[in-house]
Amino acid sequence: QLKPTALRGVPQLQSLHVGHCSLKTPEGIEALTDLKELSLYSVSGLCDLDFLSGLTTLRELTIEDIKGVTVIPNLAALSQLEEVRIKGLAHMEKIDGVFAAPCLKRLSVGRLPKIQPEALQPALEHPSLELVYPALDGMAGSARDEEAAELLRPRFGDVFNLDRWNAQRTR
Repeated sequence: QLKPTALRGVPQLQSLHVGHCSLKTPEGIEALTDLKELSLYSVSGLCDLDFLSGLTTLRELTIEDIKGVTVIPNLAALSQLEEVRIKGLAHMEKIDGVFAAPCLKRLSVGRLPKIQPEALQPALEHPSLELVYPALDGMAGSARDEEAAELLRPRFGDVFNLDRWNAQRTR
């Protein structure tokens, strides 16, 4: 079990990758006032992501394979957040909080069985969003993924063109 309170001693930390552990409380992570990149991968015990709204210097966020998470909180306070990856969240019910991030440029979602394609509708109106990768099922030819791609096509074109995604990330 990770005890993130130890992180209070390194507030200047800029990148944190937490994976394959148990985390009962994020207490300590919210004290990382210079954090630019956060990855949470296969973390058990974590159900509430509200602490994310206090990480105002965050630029990249990855949330993957966390069973207890059902909602992405409102990320409006994350004025530097440019990229979000949400993947493998079997119980995720709401992702609309991600669209509140004012400077979001890249959004990748994958393997979110409870999220319907229309949940990506706010991407069409987001002022800074440049790329969306909507692999809701994460399987080539999936009806839900194709529906999401069709919804996003008017603004984003071929959303499954990985060359565009990779080129955008290297700028």
